[in-house]
Amino acid sequence: MASLAEIVSFLDRELNTAGIPDYSGAMNGLQLENSSGKVERIIAAVDASLPVIEAAAAGGPGLLLVHHGMFWQGTQPLKGAFFKKIKTAMDAGLAIYSS
Repeated sequence: MASLAEIVSFLDRELNTAGIPDYSGAMNGLQLENSSGKVERIIAAVDASLPVIEAAAAGGPGLLLVHHGMFWQGTQPLKGAFFKKIKTAMDAGLAIYSS
């Protein structure tokens, strides 16, 4: 089992997350941490869509790596499908990283 902090540090460094500008509304890097701070498995997908998060969450705790993260328009209310994404990931112990 690996540390979420160690994996995030590696990804930030290797992907140069802070040094590569993106769409102004996007938020790259760790978007949602898990409560344990541990990673038992890594799942990769293009989008952090609700079906992807549900599928990743079904396998239990882990880290979901995506290219298109959850945040594109700045601050959003936590309701509807967006709320369900966050709740599903948190209930499963799923961290989400976007870059």
